[in-house]
Amino acid sequence: MRRGDQLNLLWEKVDFQRDVIYVPNSKTGRDYAVPMNADVRNTLLVLRSEANGSEYVFINPKTKKPYTDLKKAFGTACRIAGIRDLHWHDLRHTFGTRLAEAGCSEATIASLMGHSDPQTTRRYTHATDRAKRAAVEAVRVLRENVCHKSATTAERLPKLAAVSA
Repeated sequence: MRRGDQLNLLWEKVDFQRDVIYVPNSKTGRDYAVPMNADVRNTLLVLRSEANGSEYVFINPKTKKPYTDLKKAFGTACRIAGIRDLHWHDLRHTFGTRLAEAGCSEATIASLMGHSDPQTTRRYTHATDRAKRAAVEAVRVLRENVCHKSATTAERLPKLAAVSA
């Protein structure tokens, strides 16, 4: 979810029966649904118990009004955690990348991120060293179970001319 969509999220858009958040997409104008995992559901249940009748999910406990920004708190959290040069929107890129690493299809990633254009989704899914290593390892493992001769079997390797001294 985009930061603005998170900060403007209303309790009426959180469906605990179906474990889904209906996100009113401020950027595209098309709402989309995001399933809640157990961690998100439990966190939202705690927030709901502390909501004191507010229609917004994320409210400032001092003012009882919805947050308009979290720059200061986010910056403080990053500083305490020893994280440098992290921006709120970077979390969206991380989400897209982790979905791709988990093997999710581009269509699933686009749907979860509220993208209508696949090109946008591609900007959010970054190849990581771990994912690239897993991909080349998968090819190696697959090669061992293939019944045709691989181009790299000993019989198919080019003969090297003997080097005379």
